[in-house]
Amino acid sequence: MHYICLVHVDGQLAGLHGGEGPLVVVRDRRVRDANPAARAKKIDIDMGLNEARLLADGLQIVEYDPDQYRADAEKLWDRLADFSNYTEPIAEDRVFLDLSSHPDPATLAQRISLMIQDSRVAMAPCRWMAEAALTDARPYRDITGNPEAFLHASVMDQFLGVGGPVRDRLKALGYQRLGELLELKPELFTRQFGREGAAIYRALRGMDDHQIEPIWPRASVAFHQETEGATAEEEPIRLVLEQLSKRVGDELMRTDRSGKVIQLSWETEDGRWERRERTFARSAQSPGSVFALAKLLLNPWPTEPITCLRLRLPHLATAVRRQTGLGVKANGERAGELESVVSRVAGAFGNQSVQLAAAIEEPRRKRLLRVWKDATGWY
Repeated sequence: MHYICLVHVDGQLAGLHGGEGPLVVVRDRRVRDANPAARAKKIDIDMGLNEARLLADGLQIVEYDPDQYRADAEKLWDRLADFSNYTEPIAEDRVFLDLSSHPDPATLAQRISLMIQDSRVAMAPCRWMAEAALTDARPYRDITGNPEAFLHASVMDQFLGVGGPVRDRLKALGYQRLGELLELKPELFTRQFGREGAAIYRALRGMDDHQIEPIWPRASVAFHQETEGATAEEEPIRLVLEQLSKRVGDELMRTDRSGKVIQLSWETEDGRWERRERTFARSAQSPGSVFALAKLLLNPWPTEPITCLRLRLPHLATAVRRQTGLGVKANGERAGELESVVSRVAGAFGNQSVQLAAAIEEPRRKRLLRVWKDATGWY
């Protein structure tokens, strides 16, 4: 089973505006977020602006501006990325985490709900169920133990695993609760809905094809590994870090990327996560260079026993590899043979006829086009 966790922080956007009295952040004339004073007036997310005005006299209205909330959102995303290698923000205040690889995802999800102030956390076998369960997560709800009970208690409008027209058709057929659909055979779904029938059948059983995408931090690679029991000794911790560095370095070499920022996190025996981050002058792009830089983050040495290490390199770039000489891969007789050929070519066509790739200057037009593409996204 997958363990998909959805974290929502109530009031994160509205809280940035301060002030007294009810306040809402509005997008397309619908409530995007509300402060505690507005929620006390029964104003909730996705409510129409006119309805919100009727519920609260003197309601302060702030238009949604994504740039204004970005910095605080990234702090939240960075913090949640410590708990999972698969972190997918879907809004400034709402983030999906895949906790399936953790040995005790339920306990970890509960810790997240306690550690992230004003958060609501829902965990389910798939992402659509997590979204549907979030409404009743005050502050935490886990339906992985009995998803069938959740379906029997849920009305058709909560079936977020399918589109609106499919939900409307199911209601027109007389189905009121999702649990009623569990008793139907797959052939009936196919007969009624064609190819969409298989998707309905799978969604009801938590087999959501929309997996959590590891999109935060951007262009990153990360792996985690548990220690053999809680330990503060250097040798076992360095061994785990070396193994993680090899996995990260192999992935960098496979994808031809490198990074200067290294984040090292660890989980302590009491379940807390600590993180250190450092930006280095030179890039890491191999297992050896990753380990050499990552182990510097263990200074000063952690004081509490560690149960798990996570190594992440965010903000990766294409590796810059320069040829340092002709015949780098040749040795012995092959090196001499290559030098002889290069000498004959240079003698016949001039010394500039054979050059290192790194020595060839790119035309100014191409450099300008690259800068233009980076700035605008198109040529």
